[in-house]
Amino acid sequence: MGSAVMVLGHLHAPFVASMAATCVPFGRRHRFAVAIGLFLSQVAGIAHGQGIGLSQDDGIWGRSRLVDLTNGGLNSDLVRSTSAGAFELSGGQQVDLQRWYSPSFPNLSATFLTEVSPNIGVIWGGAIGERGEKYTLGPTATLGVVFRTSISHNLTREMEMSGIYGGNLRERACRGDFGAIGGVQRVNCRLAASLLSPEETLDYLWKEPARAVSVLRLIVQWSF
Repeated sequence: MGSAVMVLGHLHAPFVASMAATCVPFGRRHRFAVAIGLFLSQVAGIAHGQGIGLSQDDGIWGRSRLVDLTNGGLNSDLVRSTSAGAFELSGGQQVDLQRWYSPSFPNLSATFLTEVSPNIGVIWGGAIGERGEKYTLGPTATLGVVFRTSISHNLTREMEMSGIYGGNLRERACRGDFGAIGGVQRVNCRLAASLLSPEETLDYLWKEPARAVSVLRLIVQWSF
């Protein structure tokens, strides 16, 4: 027996047949309106289609499985792109940004799916965050729910609503020696060799607040 999976309503992403998280931002009002509407219609469909019986309680780990394990998180790509840069001092010495913008420990992100009933699952997990010499990336939390409905004996529908929260980013300045005229000043490490004055570069230090990114996905699976 095989199966075919179709993913509907999954914006800007290829067809998938797994629970790997894909982030799709929505406006706040639009996100809540869509989520509430789909939540109510899905609950109604489950109640009408078949009863929900609680599975045998084997504890949270007995009813959970790992569905995603990655290295990264919100704002991680921004830090990674910076770590590949470099600049040259007035004396010709090369300064590699990697040592300042590489994490001392990888930002591992794990996502789990826990069965609440045969038709409902809870998505949960998060990332531990990371720290480099000149930046700190806060932890993130992943929370969501999955509904499963049997449309017929070989056709099922799944809907996932989840969100990733957190990931605040903060950057620390460097101290640079700008010679007899400028002296030693605080400066944005990434912009120390730019045409901006050291004081002006401080306005561009990362001060990214915690974020919320939503995921909305509908999957139709046909078994044959």
